[in-house]
Amino acid sequence: MFEKPKRFYSLDELTHLPQPQWAVEGLFEVNSLTMLAGPSYSFKSFIATSWAMSMASGMPWHEKKVVPSTVGYVLGEGKSGVLKRLQAWIKYFKPSPEQLNRLQSHLKLSFEMPQLASKASVDNMLADLTKEGFQPNVIIFDTFARSFVGLDENSQKDVGMWIENADRLRQLGYTVIFLHHTKKNTEFGVQYRGSTAIMGAMDTAMTLVRSEAFTTLTVTKQKDHDEGAPIRFKRIIVPLGASGEGSCVLVTAPLMDERFAEADHDSPDIVKEVIEEPEFGSDRARARALAEAEGISEEAARQRILRRKDREPKS
Repeated sequence: MFEKPKRFYSLDELTHLPQPQWAVEGLFEVNSLTMLAGPSYSFKSFIATSWAMSMASGMPWHEKKVVPSTVGYVLGEGKSGVLKRLQAWIKYFKPSPEQLNRLQSHLKLSFEMPQLASKASVDNMLADLTKEGFQPNVIIFDTFARSFVGLDENSQKDVGMWIENADRLRQLGYTVIFLHHTKKNTEFGVQYRGSTAIMGAMDTAMTLVRSEAFTTLTVTKQKDHDEGAPIRFKRIIVPLGASGEGSCVLVTAPLMDERFAEADHDSPDIVKEVIEEPEFGSDRARARALAEAEGISEEAARQRILRRKDREPKS
């Protein structure tokens, strides 16, 4: 599978080692441990899915270069919405036939989460990959909590076992990405849940913060590079289904995207966007779209749409 690296290197050997390479330009490197954290409904899975689709297809991630990769995405939660996210990404970004072919062979999803604090569980995952003939370069674990069931995330001992196996995957040559939650109390800023050893083990750490207007991605730790500027994302509704009655899903796109150059980026109005989207052929379809985008019930979404319509000047 992967050639085990040497334990010790001379100065001369160090100069001949391959230089670090960005997996996604400016965000995280090949063969690294990366964590993306945020509260619930901050679109962690949407961002991770977009990374996976870009790397597997070889398409740039919002104008950032990627290393074309084989990606394994392991989901412990949010299974029901993953297909719609993939379909929305394809519809919105329109990969070429060649890029779609790459996606078919270079991206696979699993709903069986290994317990990373257990060497035996990780061994079983690696054995299954060999048995199935699928050898990813990148593995995404969604989420940390699902790979750490029954253990105490504040315990240095429990977390240490998890880190040992996570680092083992990195040493085997994988680029490993984890999704995690932040603490609910933000009095002292955005903080990861659990032991500080979790973030300490990462080569790159990022946080997502969602506001009413947009979602912000911030690199909070970059082991060997500058963190760079935060990236703001606008939330976009992508209708799915021929009549607009089908499911729809929200995806994210950077605010610098030229398709939104003339938009009011400080106050994007997602309710207005849903109302004016011609592919939603009925109020029911609009309510369903808004509910999924905002993480609210369809009834609450319907009331928001009705209130917005009542405020609109009558023609």
